[in-house]
Amino acid sequence: MLGLQVKKRDAEKVRQLLAEEGALARDAKPARDAKFVYFPLSKKITPPAKTRLCEKRFAKQEEKKSFRERLKESLSQEEFESAVKSFDLIGDVAVIEIPRKLKKKAKQIARSLKKTHPSIRIVVERKPVRGKYRVRRASILAGTGGTETIYRESGCAFKLDVAKVFFSPRLSFERARIASQTKQNERVLVLFAGVGPYAITIAKQNPSAQVVAVELNPVAVYYLKQNLELNKAWNATAVEGDAKKFLEKNRGWNRIVMPLPKGGHGFLGAAIKAAAPDCVIHFYAFCERNEVKKEIKKIASICRKLGRKCTLAGARTAVEYSPKVIELVVDLRVA
Repeated sequence: MLGLQVKKRDAEKVRQLLAEEGALARDAKPARDAKFVYFPLSKKITPPAKTRLCEKRFAKQEEKKSFRERLKESLSQEEFESAVKSFDLIGDVAVIEIPRKLKKKAKQIARSLKKTHPSIRIVVERKPVRGKYRVRRASILAGTGGTETIYRESGCAFKLDVAKVFFSPRLSFERARIASQTKQNERVLVLFAGVGPYAITIAKQNPSAQVVAVELNPVAVYYLKQNLELNKAWNATAVEGDAKKFLEKNRGWNRIVMPLPKGGHGFLGAAIKAAAPDCVIHFYAFCERNEVKKEIKKIASICRKLGRKCTLAGARTAVEYSPKVIELVVDLRVA
């Protein structure tokens, strides 16, 4: 097959030129040796300077297929319809949910995903959150290496182990949203801070803010402290401990972030008591889509019992988990 020999240092520039001219063959893979890259050509061309035409045997380029297409090929129609076709990507780790009826096909599904996305190093099965540290057990279905990775978001980097700490890439918009609302010199408290995605995003975008991140899981705190250093978030501090006990001893916060969607109501009263006048509390909770108003009333009743006036600054769906269940975020302003 007709090819073009190019020195390695010029390969990318020549590749772009060939693509623009429509001369790069799409059904064959480029080849390389110690000195040169060889591009398969779809037509004869005048070779650019410092390149030469040659005859070369090229490997066939495998047809690119989507994850859904690969699943459809490897599963029955019934299995395909019940398979979860989306996944979370945390660094180079893909986290996927496997329905109970497809457990025997779990590794096959994982291999299809990894083949579709070569940048994925390992595929991990999503397990239910459990225990006081809200951690998912991790089962590696495909790939090699450990479950530690580095995830990047909003100009920040977060080192974590998906098997030992809780982390959700689905809340990236929320973290950026709250960081954009934070004002100069605010005292910001992030409860249930995990490895620091909220605290560090806020601290990096608002250098004058004083940010404190409280987390109970000692493994998460270990990564949180590393991430503060990694991101040079010098205006943020990590505290290992119970959120309620911390709130009882530390008050006067201008903004409180509470990303604990299950069980957060038990901490809301303490957070309201610790709020400074005009404090904004970002409270998260799981609820059914048709019960949002009911959830907001429940939160308002907690405010009334404490004798603090709370007004609704906003409410929105943070994450959609199913057609019925969402993660709701309610922004409260405490007078």
